[in-house]
Amino acid sequence: MRPSARKPHTKADCQGGVPNSGNVQLGTKYVPVILEEVQARETIAGLRWWPTARVPARAVASFRGKMNQATGGDRINDSSSPVHVAAKTIVNANPVVSAIIVNWNGAHHLRICLPSLLSQSFASLEIIVVDNGSNDDSAEVTRESGARWLPLDKNLGLAPALNRGAAIACGDLLLFINNDMRFDPGFVAALAEPLEKNEQIFATDGMQFNWDGSERGHLAARLAKSRPSGHSFTELVPGLYFYQREEPEKSAVFMGSAACMLVRRTLFEKLCGFDERLPLGYEDVEICWRAWTRGWKTVYVPQAICWHRVGSSGRSLEGMRMNFRGILRGRLLLATKLLPLRYAIRTWLVSTAALGKDVCRMRWSFAKGRIETVTHMASLIPQLLRERKLLFGGAGSSPEKHLDFLLRLTGRPGSL
Repeated sequence: MRPSARKPHTKADCQGGVPNSGNVQLGTKYVPVILEEVQARETIAGLRWWPTARVPARAVASFRGKMNQATGGDRINDSSSPVHVAAKTIVNANPVVSAIIVNWNGAHHLRICLPSLLSQSFASLEIIVVDNGSNDDSAEVTRESGARWLPLDKNLGLAPALNRGAAIACGDLLLFINNDMRFDPGFVAALAEPLEKNEQIFATDGMQFNWDGSERGHLAARLAKSRPSGHSFTELVPGLYFYQREEPEKSAVFMGSAACMLVRRTLFEKLCGFDERLPLGYEDVEICWRAWTRGWKTVYVPQAICWHRVGSSGRSLEGMRMNFRGILRGRLLLATKLLPLRYAIRTWLVSTAALGKDVCRMRWSFAKGRIETVTHMASLIPQLLRERKLLFGGAGSSPEKHLDFLLRLTGRPGSL
């Protein structure tokens, strides 16, 4: 069940998550452009296995050096490190599911998250912790759990780190989760079941409670052109909203949350992974939006239950700034690349005009961040428009038709 070797691809194969031909599986924005196969052999808990880490040629040199170190991307474990009994069951030659967790100074979260994953009823599971430059004891906590450890040189953000975790994963299904979560024992099994039955499903999405279980924070994600009454909602871009709606059965949704989303690896690679120009925020919306243009579904599974300390990683000043820039960048990219022209124009106008509010409130760091982000995204407009044309031209659709389709999903509760 290990992914088979794939044809090497070049930079021209994929731009911004948009393949340039129907046969392309990987691209430059998704880390594992297979220009070289790196075979890593290791012995753990008495089992020998040969995971394949796919790394782009331009990154092979730096990755190889890290992977040859004690903590360089391999599962770190030795005779002096206590291994939970369940950890041995997830160390197998052909894991069906690879759980990928991005971490930044989250050792206190990992102490809860990792044991929760080790207690899953779904046995064919590996766990990979991708670390964005932590300076706490996250590595030690990961070592004690028996999970794999992939340290990065610096904080790259969420989407790039998830892609790097996917690059070394061995599973046919990729589980993207946050570190500040815990999971029902049947969580992974519930998410995997629809994917095993229907090859046209790209992703499955779980139900999130807040940490104490008093509220359901993430349900079936729905779109609306006007502010939905009776629901809390979030403005995706000016004039377009999404909200959470309770659904008792599995149902098609326009997006899944990258905090609790299981994706089919083959389709993830054909989509070139997460768009790395979205380091924090909108990466899950964007990839599910593109998947739907190919008819690849995202399905909400209410039986897949988890608990989430929402926003805990963004409470520091650095986290707040990253969130601000990530959301602003996400709105501009989504509107320009995937939405009808009227939404793109409005999003750019509103995002630029908000600079006045930052100045009036003397939020100088945010004003600076807004200027830098808007300027950078403006430089990408020609490229984004080319990707837009390529994406919808290849799908035989248009941004307007595709938006209408996703809006109609809201009117078909329980549909698959």
